[in-house]
Order: sequence, then structure tokens, then C-alpha cells
Amino acid sequence: MGPSLHSIGSIDPYIPAALSDNALGYLGTFGNVAVGATYSFGRDVMAGVGPTATNCPGDASSQACKQWSAMAKYTSKAFNVAISRDVMNGGPNATLGLNNPNYRDRRTLLSGSTQMDAVRLFGGVLHRERSTATEFRSDIAYLGASYGFAPSWTMDAEIYRYDVKGSPNDAKMLALRISHAFSPRTVAYISSGYVRNSGAAAVSVSAASTVGVGMNQLGLAVGLRHSF
Repeated sequence: MGPSLHSIGSIDPYIPAALSDNALGYLGTFGNVAVGATYSFGRDVMAGVGPTATNCPGDASSQACKQWSAMAKYTSKAFNVAISRDVMNGGPNATLGLNNPNYRDRRTLLSGSTQMDAVRLFGGVLHRERSTATEFRSDIAYLGASYGFAPSWTMDAEIYRYDVKGSPNDAKMLALRISHAFSPRTVAYISSGYVRNSGAAAVSVSAASTVGVGMNQLGLAVGLRHSF
């Protein structure tokens, strides 16, 4: 349902915004297996422009501001399964609470899907561990389905549960979308999301909007997407 509207990106804005400067990457496919990795020598030099712009250019002499990621995926006709890991190191002048080379922000994602006639089922869990002056741990579990109910029509539905460990600041979100393909490159869609926040949570249905602490929110979007 991603990347940012009525999706997992609404709960964790890092997901649709993940980008690292000064990076080397590798992606290889070996039969049904794909593996990949990246390593950044200093992930950015900008501050305040998003969850990855943390003013952390790094230097060659330490682990400050370094970032690495790795993934492995198995694909078959019956099912797909993938696991990935992303780790960001802090730095002396980094923003967003990562202002120490010993601080870490780590994410691990396990996901899978299977096809059953016209229905595709998918789900996963995103686990986050953020070690700064305090410890923060959370899980985002999601489960969804995509149904092609006509040659050019598709309906998608997904439910998310955001669980902050040791805290009542959790959230649940439901997303629905109906798409009509005019051609392989042009698709019209209507999308809706509803989020229910608990405690001091303030998760919005869209990564670009906001909602009051502990309040619920309903969002609706209509659009036309064309791929060039």
C-alpha cells in the first residue's frame, strides 16, 4: 500500500524516505534467491529535511554517521519471503537525537506473500531498536490482501498494529484502496485510511499530515498515477 499515503510509511516516515549519500551497494540474483547490501561512509550532510537528513556526513576515521543495510529474499510461484536489516550510527552534530557516535537506530523487517488465484495475501513485522540517551523499541505488524476482481480493477486492504514496547502509546490503522487501470501505465485510484491512536500516540493516516495526540483520524484520497 506504500510508500507514504495510508501505509506503513504513515507510521514510520523513514520507510518511504530512506536514502543514504556516499554509499556503495550490491544486488545479486541467484535462481530463486536475491541478496543485497549497502554501506554508507557518511549518510548525509543535511539537517531537518526528513527522517534520513540528520546532518551526519561522517569521516573516515571512525564509525560516526556510518550506515549499512542487508537483505535476502526467496521467490517462488507459491510464496515469497524476505528479511532486511538497516543500521544507522549517530554522530557528534547529528539531529533527531542521534548526536553521539555510540547511538544507533536499527530496523529489521521480515515479510512474505503468497498468491491464491486472484488474491494475493501478504504480511510482515518491522522491528525497531533506537539506542540514544534512552531506549526505544517498537513493532509494526501488518497483514493485507490484494484482489483483482475484474480485468482492470484491483482492491487492496491492509491493517497495521503499532506497538511501542513498555508504553501505552500504540496505534492501529486500516487502509483500503480501489484501483482502475486504463492502461499498463495509467491508473486511477481512490484510497482511504483510518487510524486509532492510544495514549500519547499521534500517528497520522498520511506521512505528510499531522493529528492531535491520542486522537483518531480518517483520510481520503483520489488520484491518477501515470508511469513514464
